[in-house]
Amino acid sequence: MIRHAACEKFKSFWECPLEDAQNEGVFSKPFKHLILPDFIEDVETLSSIQKQLLSLDFHEKSNDLYKFRQSSDLKNVESGPVSELKNNLYNQFRKWLIEVTGIKLNATVDVSCAQYSSTDVLLCHDDELEGRRIAFIFYLVDENWTADDGGTLDLYSSDEHGDPVKIAKRIIPKKNTLVLFEVTPISYHQVSEVLSEKVRLSVSGWFHGSSLPRPPLRLEKPSQPEKPEILEQEDYFDWINSSYMNPEAQGDIQEHFEQNSEIQLQDFLNENIQKALREALCTSDDIQWEDMGPPNKRSYGVCKNTNSIMERTRDFFSSELMLLLLSNMTGLRLHPLAPESDEDDEVAVGQESEDGASGSKRKSRPDESQSKKTKLECKKEEELPTEPIVEWRRFQHGNYTLLHDSETSKLGHSLMLMYYIADNQWEQEWGGFTSFIAKAENEELLTVVPKHNCLALIYCCPATLSFVKHINNKSSNRKFFVLNGYYSEVNKDLKTYGVHDTENEDSDVSNE
Repeated sequence: MIRHAACEKFKSFWECPLEDAQNEGVFSKPFKHLILPDFIEDVETLSSIQKQLLSLDFHEKSNDLYKFRQSSDLKNVESGPVSELKNNLYNQFRKWLIEVTGIKLNATVDVSCAQYSSTDVLLCHDDELEGRRIAFIFYLVDENWTADDGGTLDLYSSDEHGDPVKIAKRIIPKKNTLVLFEVTPISYHQVSEVLSEKVRLSVSGWFHGSSLPRPPLRLEKPSQPEKPEILEQEDYFDWINSSYMNPEAQGDIQEHFEQNSEIQLQDFLNENIQKALREALCTSDDIQWEDMGPPNKRSYGVCKNTNSIMERTRDFFSSELMLLLLSNMTGLRLHPLAPESDEDDEVAVGQESEDGASGSKRKSRPDESQSKKTKLECKKEEELPTEPIVEWRRFQHGNYTLLHDSETSKLGHSLMLMYYIADNQWEQEWGGFTSFIAKAENEELLTVVPKHNCLALIYCCPATLSFVKHINNKSSNRKFFVLNGYYSEVNKDLKTYGVHDTENEDSDVSNE
């Protein structure tokens, strides 16, 4: 059934791969992989396999890393051509792989079938999971599949730290072709987004054996907080929609926030400010954006040369007056002049209170005199305002963040702020929304969809994880911009971001 290539030839190539230009089926760059065309000898058998696979039940799978439809494990298929294919993979082909690669494989083989349709994707990952040694993909796509259809298997090069850098090779799916590679700490790859209405059908899985040693996790340098800016009272009132400056309104906002641990405030900045920001971000060609990676954690643009209105906006959201306003709206003590609160009463998104309810307990309504202070002086010399992390980001087609890049889990208990500028009405089906989940239960707690001139406030704890969903091609050339901010409370044990006790936290995320 399966066409077995000459074992000795492939064995010699695997041990000493030729340059890719030689095109002998075994390739060394960016990491060792094997491409076997015409894998099934009989055309009728190939057609029967495809027909049986399409008759299986498929289930939607979607999270931060992927979106596609997958069958159950093919080990449950006990008859027909798919069963014959599976048995060949388990036995004859596994023995051939052992001889060619020299890798000791055991009897465990995972096999399933996947369908990728328009906008489906599997983002950058390395496949490393206990026991996986060789990954394989067998393509059953349309005969006329091209690069324009998407769905390519993209292989990444890695840097000296073992992090993926960029796509070094794209393998276009071809019917009746088997691709396999050794699973290693640098076997980073992705299935690019399917761009057409064709269906990318494949059989894939892993041959198992003893896992390779994994290098120690490299910690990234934490973002540096910024010293709060001093703004005059007139500037303060010029920026914010007047409806949010009323102490009674701030009290209502605080009550909602303390019950739900989140709130989204529409039309937050005054019209002239948001219009200036939209024009600067959406139409200016002078702003430089740097792509942030590595791609197994994140992909978005960070502004490197803000213009005056963007700089002023960042300073505004970092200002001491803003810290006081956020304290009024949330009940959190982000500035020494904010009222004292009982830390034990605070409950974040993803955290349960003692009575089983979610959200924070009621603190005090804001004092009108507090919002009118123009000169900010600390009550005690050792009490300093929190130093926030505030950053402009750009999201467009292909951008995302993944769960194991979750800033909310790294910052401890903190207030997360997201202020959005969008050039068009953003639709949730395009992706780009921020999803918050509880770490222990993997339960979705909240979804925040980008909306122009909207301020989202979320109180997070280390058990709160978040990700920005991959933005698909339905977004066309649209983009949105978000000012991300993170604020910690004063008089906390942890006074700066990026430093908290993770000794007992499980930070592993399994890639499928």
